[in-house]
Amino acid sequence: MTTSTSTGSTALDDFHRTGTGDARREAFRKLVATVWQDGSRTAEAEPVGLALVRELTAELPDGTDSKEGTDGTGGTDGTGGTDATARRGFHGHHAVLLGMLLEAGPGDGKEADTDPLASATLDGVDGLLRLLASAAADEPLTLALFYLLAHLPGRREPILAAVPAGSAVFEDDLSRLRRCLTDVDPDDEISVLKLGRSFPSPSAWTVTDEELRAVGGWVQWADLGEHLPALWAGETNTLLGYSGAKALWAVEHGEVVDTPEYVVENDVVDLAPAKADNGSVALARHLGVLRCVACHSPLGAKKTMLRCAKCDERYPVKGGFADILRTKDDPEDPLMARFHEKWLRPAFMRLIGGNWAGEVTFADENRWVIEFMRPADGPIVDLGPGAGITTKTLADKYGAERLIAVDASASMLGRLARRVPGAAGARADAANMPFADGTVGAVNCWNMLHYFEDKTGALHEIGRVLRPGGSFTLMDLVPDPDFVARYFQGRMGETVVRKLFGPEEIGRWLGASGMTVQDIYLPGGNFMILRALRTDAPLPEPEPESESDLKSDLKSDLKSDLKSESQSEPEPVA
Repeated sequence: MTTSTSTGSTALDDFHRTGTGDARREAFRKLVATVWQDGSRTAEAEPVGLALVRELTAELPDGTDSKEGTDGTGGTDGTGGTDATARRGFHGHHAVLLGMLLEAGPGDGKEADTDPLASATLDGVDGLLRLLASAAADEPLTLALFYLLAHLPGRREPILAAVPAGSAVFEDDLSRLRRCLTDVDPDDEISVLKLGRSFPSPSAWTVTDEELRAVGGWVQWADLGEHLPALWAGETNTLLGYSGAKALWAVEHGEVVDTPEYVVENDVVDLAPAKADNGSVALARHLGVLRCVACHSPLGAKKTMLRCAKCDERYPVKGGFADILRTKDDPEDPLMARFHEKWLRPAFMRLIGGNWAGEVTFADENRWVIEFMRPADGPIVDLGPGAGITTKTLADKYGAERLIAVDASASMLGRLARRVPGAAGARADAANMPFADGTVGAVNCWNMLHYFEDKTGALHEIGRVLRPGGSFTLMDLVPDPDFVARYFQGRMGETVVRKLFGPEEIGRWLGASGMTVQDIYLPGGNFMILRALRTDAPLPEPEPESESDLKSDLKSDLKSDLKSESQSEPEPVA
């Protein structure tokens, strides 16, 4: 993390003296590090925060153009100065930092007047709204002010009333602001049904109230009623993280670029599966490599099951796949398929992948998965494919009859079977796949490895099933090098960021799994694509975690759990 020995006032003055571009970004991080450390305020935070409130709420002198220098990207001559007009180009950063400091406040449910910074911000709402009215709706300053104002639910009505009717502001940003300013109400049926359906913005989920009532929601499915306040607060934190990250990007780089909508041609995920084939025909083509996960003996096929002749384990075949896990599937939102590729996945790639500039598109990913894969003879396993975006791309290149999709989600495999007819499917554990040693020609794991609890176990299993010369293709996300961006990512969930890894780590894990990295590509944002090949050497034994590693993991998990509990109550100022 960037550190500074400057006092808060000195760091703020230094920031105001910078020009634009990298110099301003670096000065801002020095300022942040002076007043904010790992989500907590430092001793310098209060005086600097109060100065930020004064900067943001100062009125312009008469006759000054209200929109001069409000874009937050450096709309001044960069010389700094002491008058309000000269500093308006810094207001985007001011608003982002003030929002971070409000999030780092006491958070103990006390009245706002016990926190001088929160009180001053509340008292300055009229000035903040004047500034909002002076900013063009598509300017970065608007996004930064939306992020800041989202922490003030006690001023919900005047804030929302201040957004001009017919404003050009994007509806997704406005709907996210509305949601963050809304308190949880257990008696509001529709609001409760929308829980878990607000990311990246409530407006993205174009669902009628009637449809919501028909399909239900998470509180009913998982019996989470008593946890409603904490779940609501957690969702608010996620939306604040997305708003803050988007605002910071816009302030420092300009326009946020939307990636093109991805629509699978002839998509049939909402149609019923064909009754003619439950998946047994596709699986029968791969009996030579399929093995029982209990005793690793060959499997025989019947129309409705795979059966082990040695230990008599039986795996049902239905819905387009073999159920190797044979456990109850986790609850899943039936509306997810409609919005995942269009909204949720691109938003995740922006927040966690840093793809705010739209540098990486679906078309890029489809091209890379083909360019990086070098399959040897044998089937191709798509590990963790979800609803089958990459599976469809691979099927177009290599033929569906060569593919086996392995996923832990029954509902996702069911959709994949409809999207990629002819591909085999197995609901199985990534660390215990139903294949014989050294029989698979390639394994693809696209944007999935960081989700696995046992990454090294999954990679060791990939090394086991790959034949010598077989390829492993990976796309995943690396930790953002910027500590401010990592903070906003962590608002989506500390565990998401903690599970990310870099090239050095994955290279070490692959080496311990009998694979060597052949090519690695960092295309932009936080994306990483690589290809590794299975060597001819025998598969190394899995390395057991040392006692110190286990203690470290336990300490990290405990710290994360305690942090989650401490953040379980709403943090915005009431």
